[in-house]
Amino acid sequence: MIGQVAVRRFPALTVSTPRTEVRPLAAADAEAADEVFGDRQTQRWLPLAESSGRIDGRAWCTELARQRRDSGDGDHYGVVRREDQRVVGCLWTRRTDWGARLTEVSYAIAPHARGYGLAAEAVDAVAIALILEHGFQRVELRVAPGNVASRRVAEKAGFSYEGLLRMPGSSAAPASTSKSGRSSPPTCADPPSPSGPPPGTAIKRFASGSARSWTQTS
Repeated sequence: MIGQVAVRRFPALTVSTPRTEVRPLAAADAEAADEVFGDRQTQRWLPLAESSGRIDGRAWCTELARQRRDSGDGDHYGVVRREDQRVVGCLWTRRTDWGARLTEVSYAIAPHARGYGLAAEAVDAVAIALILEHGFQRVELRVAPGNVASRRVAEKAGFSYEGLLRMPGSSAAPASTSKSGRSSPPTCADPPSPSGPPPGTAIKRFASGSARSWTQTS
């Protein structure tokens, strides 16, 4: 229809790096997802809507992933460590704007797999695939100001810092915009994002003019 953008199903995505494979989650990955989201440090940065403070691994890997994928909003992936084929993290895309060819990526890594650069390696590969293989013009990543580890992942994955993104009720200045695109404000109804409660956004430039960006949230 004129003036409207058709809802698209999020593209199937599987990418490999020297140490990881990023693939869609399945029911068999529920236990691994429970381990990732059950960690206290991960929960510290999760803007959870539920009083239980927990994400159900099976639902995250199955119906929630399917709903997000079918709606075109994004998808849920597992970060598989190639040396033992173990799912050691979760990565997901969301807030996809098909008109602007923009999406946001978030991630969480199991405690035993942190500190080895696996998150940055996986995020970098997914961002490149989305931009070069699936035509996205911009990939965003939001990070809470106090989440130093997540900020390092964004930088190592080649994202460029853009600024502070104002959350509802905050007096902070809005995130700065880059020449590659705009920053989309967070939505209270959005599902949990281990990348950080007050989210931010970052950018990586390519010869094509596409970009990656990350922002802090307040």
